[in-house]
Amino acid sequence: MHAALKREAADIIAIGDLLIEAHNQLDHGEWLPWLAENFGSSVSTADNYMAAARLAAKYPSIGNLRLRPTALYPGVVPQWPSRRGLMCSFVSGCLSSGLS
Repeated sequence: MHAALKREAADIIAIGDLLIEAHNQLDHGEWLPWLAENFGSSVSTADNYMAAARLAAKYPSIGNLRLRPTALYPGVVPQWPSRRGLMCSFVSGCLSSGLS
């Protein structure tokens, strides 16, 4: 499963790179019509793919992490364990954290 997720994230990053390249070649006002004709997904999806490509360019090792591809999108709130669960993971057990 990790390999499939990694492949999917790599595909999103590659598509984002291509979208950035296309965007940079277009004049003002041509982006949205070009996107509608050539991309086949929403503007927000294109924005997410481009943001993922920029993030990967800034942090090349991000492709090695076990992340769901959507974790590369801006504004995605990670699903963290509850405060109690997080606290228990940092100590040797819940009893030593006083959270029992």
